[in-house]
Amino acid sequence: MRFDFVQNIIDLLRGKIYALQTFCNAYNETQIKNNADTLILGTSHLLTGYVPNESEMQLAITSEDLYYSLKLYEKFNNEQFKNVIISYSMFSRGYSQIYTRAASLCCLFKLFFDIPYQYEEIAKTKHLHFIEKLYKNKVKKALKYGDQYHKSKIFKCNHAENGLEVIRKRATKHYKHSLREVSQLDYLIKLAEKCNQNNQNLFIIIPPATSCYKECIPNSKELVNEITQLMQNYPNTKIIDFYHTDLFKTDDFHDGDHLNNKGAIKMTDLIRNREGV
Repeated sequence: MRFDFVQNIIDLLRGKIYALQTFCNAYNETQIKNNADTLILGTSHLLTGYVPNESEMQLAITSEDLYYSLKLYEKFNNEQFKNVIISYSMFSRGYSQIYTRAASLCCLFKLFFDIPYQYEEIAKTKHLHFIEKLYKNKVKKALKYGDQYHKSKIFKCNHAENGLEVIRKRATKHYKHSLREVSQLDYLIKLAEKCNQNNQNLFIIIPPATSCYKECIPNSKELVNEITQLMQNYPNTKIIDFYHTDLFKTDDFHDGDHLNNKGAIKMTDLIRNREGV
């Protein structure tokens, strides 16, 4: 934990904030797409794996957990939204961002979207309030100068590593999240309830992965069965499972569980054509 805090300070002094451009892009979406009819939420699996059109608001953000997805929905939902699309990855069940080494991203959710920390006591333990103050000026500059600032200042996530051992290590870490007994599924249930009340279609996308990644997730079908059972009471909710299909090949992926541009176009077309989004 101390290492994470020190690393954040070092990155800040170097003028780098991880995923800042992603947050800027999402914030700009909320400013310019007031007439959108579809809201996209979830992790980087939809951020990089779905190609939105002009009528779709892309608020899938790097490492976004179910808590933040619900809060973004509550903040930006409007009567024009007919569809809500969210990713449910193999780690979503137990993944809470504030507990991870990417906890500093919680500061960006607060600075850009005024979303409070999920667990205030953990935020204090991880010094997030202090990091938030340090980030504040960088966020203001990023919003003011846009791409000109981004190109020179932003530390981008690198999903280019495609070695088998790297993929297995990542998948194993994800699997540990799926085993945690935490309340993350409650946020997805609340989202389904709200979409049902507002007569909106909720599409839960279980993104694809490579065979190497899948080898490290032994109970994947149980995880899908669990979420399927939970969603049975919400008629407006549909689950689209790409994880347990053979629709995606190795050359559709950028790494073990993120689609490249070719794969993203394929998955976007499948979602739209099969479900009429």
